[in-house]
Amino acid sequence: MGGSTGGTDNALLRANGTGGATAQASAVIVGDNGEISGYRGNAVTFSGTTAAIDATSVPSGSYVRFTNASAVAATIASSVPADWCCSCAQIGAGQVTFSVTGGTLHNFSTHTKTAGQKAIVTLYCDSNAGSAPQIYLAGTTV
Repeated sequence: MGGSTGGTDNALLRANGTGGATAQASAVIVGDNGEISGYRGNAVTFSGTTAAIDATSVPSGSYVRFTNASAVAATIASSVPADWCCSCAQIGAGQVTFSVTGGTLHNFSTHTKTAGQKAIVTLYCDSNAGSAPQIYLAGTTV
């Protein structure tokens, strides 16, 4: 990222109040060169043994936490759009197995699961021709 912005003139505003009529300050800064800082990703937790992942339950850019002690089956919906992505953490002892409805799960080593507790993976949709998402799985996998 670039240097200091030297002020808060690049802070994004957010609306609040009835009808979004009240402007409030935000910690999110967009620098003069387009860099973004001060933001947090949306955190989503799945505590069960199944997880239905789509762009509504897991907005692009989210951090997903799987907390179950038993194995988890995570299914990515056919509706996930191109360029959708998220990061996932296996917080609980239950290994997470990923599958894609109507599309393909790609991995360099043909892996489909998190490697174990504390594993971090990334899911990325490279393309989707209507209902056939091409999902890439990268990270600590088996």
